[in-house]
Amino acid sequence: MHILVKSYDELKPDERQAIGRLRFKYGMIGEYLDDAKYNAEFSPKLKPCTKIIIARNTKEVLGWALYTPEAETWEELCKCKRLKNYYLQIYVAKKHRRKGIGTAIINEAKKRAKRLKHQLIVFPHDHASSTVFSMHKELKTHPNW
Repeated sequence: MHILVKSYDELKPDERQAIGRLRFKYGMIGEYLDDAKYNAEFSPKLKPCTKIIIARNTKEVLGWALYTPEAETWEELCKCKRLKNYYLQIYVAKKHRRKGIGTAIINEAKKRAKRLKHQLIVFPHDHASSTVFSMHKELKTHPNW
């Protein structure tokens, strides 16, 4: 398994397709992936802010996460280097769960957050993600979840 960190426009076509298939299985993630696409295509200043962390083998995408800044306004978002809170939303294909893929993605996000001095905020959207997130005490759960 390989862990890759990319901006939206760096994704290979097969990665975009796999992420697209997974995103429709989980509600709001589609909106955030569309934000990543918008940031890459229309707002070059935002390109470094939103990252997609991908776990894949040579054949397919096993899971992925969005690493996006928390911002109230476009002005705040355009100053992404100063933003400290970043949302982390992880999605692992059902057939690949319970194999350490989510943990590998979280560990990559934690390394990035430590290097950049970011606080990670997670959204446990189901019991499985709550279980994985609870093993990582340094992750902050979003107050609305």
